[in-house]
Amino acid sequence: MGDHQLAEPVRPSPTRRSRQAIAEPTLPPTPIRSKPSNTSRLTDDMAATFSNLSSEAYCALDVELNCAHLSDNWKLFSGFDAQDDLGDGFKSRIAPDHVHKLVAYLTSEQRHGSPLRFQVKHRDGSWHWCELQLGSSDGSVFNCLLRDVTEWVAMQSVLERSKLEAELANKSRSEFLANMSHELRTPLNAILGFAQMIEAGTYGSIGHPKYNDYIGSIQESGSTLLSKVNDLLEIANIDAGRMALNESSVDIGQAIRQAIEFHSHRAFCLQVTLRPHLPEQPVLVRADRIRLLQVLTNLIANAINHSHDGGSVDVYCSVRSDGGVSIAVRDTGEGIAPAHLESILAAFKQDDSFFARTRDCVGLGLALSKEIVKLHDGRIDIESTVGEGTLINIRLPRERTVSKPAAKKKPKALETDKQAELN
Repeated sequence: MGDHQLAEPVRPSPTRRSRQAIAEPTLPPTPIRSKPSNTSRLTDDMAATFSNLSSEAYCALDVELNCAHLSDNWKLFSGFDAQDDLGDGFKSRIAPDHVHKLVAYLTSEQRHGSPLRFQVKHRDGSWHWCELQLGSSDGSVFNCLLRDVTEWVAMQSVLERSKLEAELANKSRSEFLANMSHELRTPLNAILGFAQMIEAGTYGSIGHPKYNDYIGSIQESGSTLLSKVNDLLEIANIDAGRMALNESSVDIGQAIRQAIEFHSHRAFCLQVTLRPHLPEQPVLVRADRIRLLQVLTNLIANAINHSHDGGSVDVYCSVRSDGGVSIAVRDTGEGIAPAHLESILAAFKQDDSFFARTRDCVGLGLALSKEIVKLHDGRIDIESTVGEGTLINIRLPRERTVSKPAAKKKPKALETDKQAELN
């Protein structure tokens, strides 16, 4: 189980049978004496009592962890026969930094409370977690019940990790909502402000040319707001498993050219050069054309927004050696720090440096693109160097590649018959 951890008293783990749930094993009333004959007789009785419990073992220990008796089930914990670990053999299996904890537990006034959890090295080299519950004792020999709780500890670890991930996700959503309130208010304020000025006739009658500028700003702000709301709804649909693909044969080259044309004006205004790099032959994939175009539009817009003035955005398409299709978008922007690469594709997450150039990014475009590509059985990879730029690569599997149908040839006999008719 990897590096062992410090032992510590824990709450009893769940057990499989009703009598296993007893906090302290029921032991015969006769106290254990230091004489070998008495100890041997009692431990034999104890071993018989617990011999049918496959996940538990019984042992008798002294304060130095020398073992007077081990039940046969000890082999489940260590891989060694019980007879091999009598005496100081038992102690040698315990993780070194857990030995003094176990000794302190046996001699503690509170030893009859919570059980102690410690690690035992298995014969195969792995570490197993054991839980020791103390029974009766005469002060020199301690009767103990052992449980293998390796799976239980692993399950606890998974649950704690899941809890931490859920807390981080909730924190990300809270941060996103705080940012989103600004992103939604800005276009709404513009819409309301310009509409109120038109209504109040600030510049006179409706025919004043200044109002045409306001109407244009209202339309632009409304489109921005609608785009943000649509992204939110689509992320919600994906989370709920309600997004379905309307698949058909899609020409990647055409989709790339359409996405570039859509952003050509914005690229021109920001002095960013847009360049497609397409193969001579059409590349066809089985995909949802609208969704694929949405992904390309998001990635190209993102690349333009984060490229420097005078920079460039290059879009590539190629068929890989394994038959799959790759679509790549490379920019010459500021790049992304390695520590932030993982969070870039997560919904509701923003890297402040990456989104510093523009204020119309709310951390949804890339996350939405990732989920759409995932619905197409593909993935998105990101490579970036700070100060040089970013490469975002869409990888679709070969099962999505559509082969061009071969041109049908007329049967030879049919061609001969037609030639005969002409003659």
